[in-house]
Amino acid sequence: MVHQKRRIRLILAVDALLLVMGMLGTYRVALRAGLPAKLTMDRGRVIVREIGDQASGTTLRPGDTIRSVNGQAVSILEDVGFLIDHLWIGDITSLEVERAGSVLTTSVPLVRFYNTRYLIIQCLVGSLYFFLGILVLLKKPGDRAAPVFHWASVAVGVMVMTTWASYVIKPLGLGHAIQVLDLAANAAIPVLFVHLGFVFPRNKITAVRKLIPILYAVSAGLLVWSGIMFLRATFPPSLAGYHRFLTVFHILRWFFSACIIFGVANLLHSYFTAIEELERRKLRWVILGLGVGPLGFIFLWAIPYIILSRALVAADIIVLISAVVPVTFAISIVRYHVLDIDLIFNRGTVYTIVLGALLAIYALLVGVAAVVIGTFTVKASLIASGLAATIVALLFEPIRRTVQQFVDRTFFRVRYNYREAQRQFVEELTHCVDIQQLADLIVSRTDDLLRLEQIGFFSMEGPDRRPVLLAHRNGNRLLTTDVTDRVSGLQPPLRLPLALDDRLEPGVPHDSADPDLFHERGLALVFSVPSERFETLALLVLGAKKSGARFNIEDMDLLSSVASQAGQALARITLQQKLVLERAETQRLEELNRLKSYFVSSVSHELKTPLTSIRLFAELLQSQKKVTTKQKQEYLEIIGGESERLTALIENVLDFAKVERGVFSSWETLETK
Repeated sequence: MVHQKRRIRLILAVDALLLVMGMLGTYRVALRAGLPAKLTMDRGRVIVREIGDQASGTTLRPGDTIRSVNGQAVSILEDVGFLIDHLWIGDITSLEVERAGSVLTTSVPLVRFYNTRYLIIQCLVGSLYFFLGILVLLKKPGDRAAPVFHWASVAVGVMVMTTWASYVIKPLGLGHAIQVLDLAANAAIPVLFVHLGFVFPRNKITAVRKLIPILYAVSAGLLVWSGIMFLRATFPPSLAGYHRFLTVFHILRWFFSACIIFGVANLLHSYFTAIEELERRKLRWVILGLGVGPLGFIFLWAIPYIILSRALVAADIIVLISAVVPVTFAISIVRYHVLDIDLIFNRGTVYTIVLGALLAIYALLVGVAAVVIGTFTVKASLIASGLAATIVALLFEPIRRTVQQFVDRTFFRVRYNYREAQRQFVEELTHCVDIQQLADLIVSRTDDLLRLEQIGFFSMEGPDRRPVLLAHRNGNRLLTTDVTDRVSGLQPPLRLPLALDDRLEPGVPHDSADPDLFHERGLALVFSVPSERFETLALLVLGAKKSGARFNIEDMDLLSSVASQAGQALARITLQQKLVLERAETQRLEELNRLKSYFVSSVSHELKTPLTSIRLFAELLQSQKKVTTKQKQEYLEIIGGESERLTALIENVLDFAKVERGVFSSWETLETK
């Protein structure tokens, strides 16, 4: 750790020195002088293409051929730049110009070559490369790719800030040193880029163990060769020496371009042979940057300069475009999931196709209108354009939907199918009617989507909230009690998934699990199924993927969504079951009330029967005066029997009441000896 900190401090000190040199390079660029005209090559001659904005009072005209500068014949654009780079802004330069077949000599004051916009862009972009290179080094000090990216990013920053400019700034030799530093950056960048492709996103350096040192040696040789040739050409200034230097520099440019193309091909190979989605996602960020940055520099600047002696776009545009590269590389290494790169590719593809289709439709409609109308008047032109624009606006959304479906099914089919399966999965959760069905569905569909070594669904049941395994696949090791004890011993709610660090992609939020328990039971991930009050209702326990791949951010989003939907489904099912039980209880109470009413009605009838008999015979005894003793005895026996019957009925009613209250007791006579 101490050695690493010391190494980083040393690297930062070198970075600071290089940044100072870069700032001096920007200062040197600000002092670069140039002719008040834009030049081009035409049939081996240096031609004035157009007069610049600062050319007030100049005698140059578009189409003039520049034959010499300060008495030295020039044959290519670089000759003019080389001779003027030894002069200052405001110096008077003598030009021999050929115009309309005649040769004339004119004196032209030199103006500032780069405008303020270019200088600002150059300084900002160069500083951005330095900043991102240092940021990645500090954020990922243990990553094999971090130092390689750091030096590549710093080298590009140096190249951006030390572009061709005046050699005569003071102190003497500083301009030459800065230009040699620029050559060093040009030599180092391509090899560092190739090297980065062999250590990022996975290490492939063993396959080319001898290639990388050879490339570094070639780069160093080209640097020494070009540096010596440059110094010979500028001490003292010599066009012949400069031409020899340009030959070496063109070799360096071809080496630069070849290495960049090889590096891009190597990264594409890594992408198509990547096993984990993690690697492909990182490389998609890199590919996005490469599609805009280095390839843009090669095809818009480097190769055109070799073939046409001029770039296809302005220098500040190239510098600005290159700023995309360090951003995408840094995101890929440090925080590749900060944005959905697939969504960027998807939407970019869709809207590019839609825009092209709409432009084609608009052009077709206007063309058809021109053919039909014949001669366009201003009014007819406005009407045709307005109708075409209206039709295009109406067609935008239908075309966009059609193209979106086509792109999803054609270029993003796996992601599209996965998204559709996820949507159907979540929808099916809402149709479950009991907890067992819910558990079976979650286990089966999750395993179908992720292909796990094992998976189980535990429901928290009982007053002590102990987990009970409701469903599983290959979960024999989940059937033991100790794993459920350990899981239930966690402090609910599990607001973050509990997982082994090496089973998740870096940067995915989680709580670290007990490695011993998880490895022993084959677990990789545990999700809590929360209620609305964030109480743990169930646990979703998962093993590792059969493919050996780690759980990525999409997997975690899916499982989080499933856990959330499962919590809502459990709450819904529990509420439904409670409502069913309450309804059943209501029906039972209603039936009990009906039975009570029937019982009371029956008892009332049964009670009236003995009472009627007792009253009848009591009235007979009172009203009849001539009642024999035998009749009295008979009447009294009837009254006594009915009284006993009434007593039995009343005792039965009282016993029923005791039974209903749960306090009934039975007494029996036992003989004791």
